[in-house]
Amino acid sequence: LAGDGDVTLTAGTYYIDGELNLKKSTLTLEPSADEEVHLVVTGNINIDNDGEIAVVGDNDNAARLYTTGGSIDMKSGTVSVAGDESARFWLYGPSDLSGTMKSQSQFTGVYYAPGDRSSLNLGSQSELFGAMVTGKSDFKSGSTIHYDRAVEGMPAYSTDVTLFSYLHV
Repeated sequence: LAGDGDVTLTAGTYYIDGELNLKKSTLTLEPSADEEVHLVVTGNINIDNDGEIAVVGDNDNAARLYTTGGSIDMKSGTVSVAGDESARFWLYGPSDLSGTMKSQSQFTGVYYAPGDRSSLNLGSQSELFGAMVTGKSDFKSGSTIHYDRAVEGMPAYSTDVTLFSYLHV
């Protein structure tokens, strides 16, 4: 994803070896009725100056964005989901992911970066619609979180992932 302009990714798995920078452009993720969209980014994510990630389509499949980078920064950026169905977009980050939303940014989805060193800071007039899992959070005056009960009880990963109940090292 380089250069100017908007990009659409349909159902499937995609990799970006480096940063994802959306500045005045839109990355559209379009899962099909049969398959999700998975996007893996090895660097930081920046959504600035009216940049947007938009999840479209009228089915129940989700778009999942995985990052191994250290930060996600939004400044006047948007993550939107058709019909405001927050359970259709998941952002997965490492245990030390540092997230910042500034200047009236909006995020619709699930921000999932469990760990004591992960964080999400919402600046003034920024809004999160959905849910978040982080080690710590900071909310400035005028920021808002709208919890979506549709994500209640949803597993963070699909059922084909093996979960450990005991590990002896």
